[in-house]
Formats: sequence, structure tokens, C-alpha cells
Amino acid sequence: MMARQHCHMVNTTEPRAAKLRCSILKELFGSGGDSVWLEPPFRCDNGTNIYLGEKVYFNFDCVILDVCEVRIGNKVFIAPGVHIYAATHPLDAN
Repeated sequence: MMARQHCHMVNTTEPRAAKLRCSILKELFGSGGDSVWLEPPFRCDNGTNIYLGEKVYFNFDCVILDVCEVRIGNKVFIAPGVHIYAATHPLDAN
């Protein structure tokens, strides 16, 4: 539930409130967030399983289902509409 609250706050900040958005992201992510730039909207499951390097850019409408760890390195640009799924579902129908 905490991740949903943080995502809502990030997604509703004013465009010029970059410092506020950065402070929210630092609380949301497992590490990183110092030099991240994120274009809302953004969604994630937990947030605490997301580990960012330096200078990471998320374009519009990204989703990370971080049931497991997601590590993103330095100087990474993520395109609009990218979805990263670190989760799985049962594969045997029986």
C-alpha cells in the first residue's frame, strides 16, 4: 500500500516540483533516486525492490512489477510505455 501512495504522490506533483519528486522517489526505491528523472505516470508494486544507478530517466507511462529485485544501471534511458515484470504466475494449469 505504501508504494501506491508514493506513486500517487509522484504522479500528482507539479511539473516544476523536481526536488519534491526526487525526495518521494528516494523513499520509494530500494536505492538510488538521487539523479533519477521520471515523467508521470509511473506505477510499481513495492518500490523497495527497485535499485537504480546514477542518471536514470523514465519516460511516460512506465510500470515495474517488482515482486523480485529489479536493478537498473547507470545512465539508462527507459522509453515511454515500458513495462518490466519481475514476477511470475503458476505455469501448470493442473
